[in-house]
Amino acid sequence: MSSPLIQPLSDLVRINSVNSSYEGGPGEGEVAVYVRRFFEQRGIQVSEQAVFPGRNNVIARLPGRNPNRRIVLEAHMDTVSVKGMTIPPFQPNIVGGKLYGRGSVDDKAGLATMMHAVAAIHESGEKPPCEVLLAAVVDEEFSFRGVVKLCEGLRADAAIVAEPTEMRAVI
Repeated sequence: MSSPLIQPLSDLVRINSVNSSYEGGPGEGEVAVYVRRFFEQRGIQVSEQAVFPGRNNVIARLPGRNPNRRIVLEAHMDTVSVKGMTIPPFQPNIVGGKLYGRGSVDDKAGLATMMHAVAAIHESGEKPPCEVLLAAVVDEEFSFRGVVKLCEGLRADAAIVAEPTEMRAVI
């Protein structure tokens, strides 16, 4: 399987980001470092927004031609517990063209895809028509505090949320 998304998705799956509200969960810290480094290495503006001590949203920003308009791409970095899993949770494994591992669908594939979309826009050299924010947020799997913090004072004209919905658009 040769997709530019396989390596970053595999990297993200290898990182244990079980929500720290679950027993033994280390939280999203290592994923936040990975996401931040991804954007820094490409020269894309990136910052962090404190949500809980040591648990920060990561926000990448591409300025747009119209600074008064904004689209937000949002995905979460935490996963649910690994309790009851019958495969090694942090060992990405491709079977039948599908990558398996904790968080591979919810929500690390969406996060990896959005990261690459922002990078591709940046690498094109063209300024997007509006500001583009990518928000990698904490705590979706427990109490949604990351997205609640993100929305405080945030104005956006549109948002795309990378959450699995069985291929149904949710508006």
